Amino acid sequence: MYLCSVPVKHFELNVSDGDHLTVGDVIRCLAVTDYPPVSYYWQQHLNESWQQLKQQDDDNVDDNSGTTLTLSKASVYTLRCVANVTIGNTKFTDVSHRITLYVVKSGLCF
Repeated sequence: MYLCSVPVKHFELNVSDGDHLTVGDVIRCLAVTDYPPVSYYWQQHLNESWQQLKQQDDDNVDDNSGTTLTLSKASVYTLRCVANVTIGNTKFTDVSHRITLYVVKSGLCF
């Protein structure tokens, strides 16, 4: 099988770098690809490395709706979304750009 393009074209995030959010807000990531299904997970930058966050869904494979993450505590988050696409016996992995989010409890601000 010959592929003329990379499986993940780009990522769409419903948040932007530097956004201020509230605990309980949900962020979403969707990879634009010609080769579904895509499996997703979120990573957080902690202690100089990227660590996978616990998934909220039992089924992490979703063809068109992406993945969501509920921000559960007030903190500064540095996150990225990871998408995996398997074509035949080959697994392709791509990551979104990193975003830093400022999350506060309702009624508070930075």
